[in-house]
Amino acid sequence: PPPPRQHRKLMEHLQAHGGGWDQAEAKRLVLMADLAFSMAPTPSESDATAKSEKARHKRDFSQIQYGFFRFFLSLLQGYRECIVVPRAEDPDPAELFRQNKFLESAPRESRRFLSVFLNTQMFAAFVENRIYSSGSEHDHVLFDESMDAKANRSTLRFNKRPTPFLDDKR
Repeated sequence: PPPPRQHRKLMEHLQAHGGGWDQAEAKRLVLMADLAFSMAPTPSESDATAKSEKARHKRDFSQIQYGFFRFFLSLLQGYRECIVVPRAEDPDPAELFRQNKFLESAPRESRRFLSVFLNTQMFAAFVENRIYSSGSEHDHVLFDESMDAKANRSTLRFNKRPTPFLDDKR
């Protein structure tokens, strides 16, 4: 299970922006999701009764995405210090991410969840994208600067990192 504090904050955000999230509803939504195709309405969703009920239970999915974004910002604080970038003298390092170093620096209540999460294909792709992309990918910059902004809000941090991407009001 996720760390209690992050789990509580995520669930509060989902409740506030996504309506009631019970286990049965979450399972139903997961089973309906097919990322290969856009979600076409089922026959029952096509009738007027289902439409009115669906409108009543409509969720703001951008807010749900934002909740998970904040969840991962909180969990992955300090990940950049543990990435191993291939260099000329070591073009194929044994590991691309210093997992043990990251887990040691993580809060104790997060370590169990992170030890599983860090071994997922999703996290491996996350790290590889950070290493092998141009470095100017907007989603990478958004994530990293959001992490910096979160750290900058701490009163214990004296050297604030700049966040030009987030500060740009264009």
